[in-house]
Amino acid sequence: MHSSTYGANQGCAALESLLHEVCHTTSLELHRYGVIYEAFKRQQATVPRDLYHAFVFYTVGELTRAVTVEEGSQEYQTQAERFGFYQRERWSGFREAFDKHWRPMLRGEIDQLTALDRIVGHVSRQDQ
Repeated sequence: MHSSTYGANQGCAALESLLHEVCHTTSLELHRYGVIYEAFKRQQATVPRDLYHAFVFYTVGELTRAVTVEEGSQEYQTQAERFGFYQRERWSGFREAFDKHWRPMLRGEIDQLTALDRIVGHVSRQDQ
């Protein structure tokens, strides 16, 4: 890795990177992907390419942002935002779906299955 890569992961960005990589451990990844896959299967829809990875970026980014807010900062930019992932064509619509349906789950406002079912509906409509 280049030293500039390390420099980009200081402070809360380092926390986000660590959480992101932990999400890729086999036990967590297999379970989480299975839950997402089952939500799509219930609605007879196909899981979009990269959706799982987008979930990881979004979830750990928003959890890290919550930490920075608790620390008094409103300025944290997640890795997905910094690297322009939501502007990529294959991630088109994921951010909107996550903001609308996954963020309320992260805040404890709705349950995981409801959030996932709504995300499936959201991203499936965009594929049509």
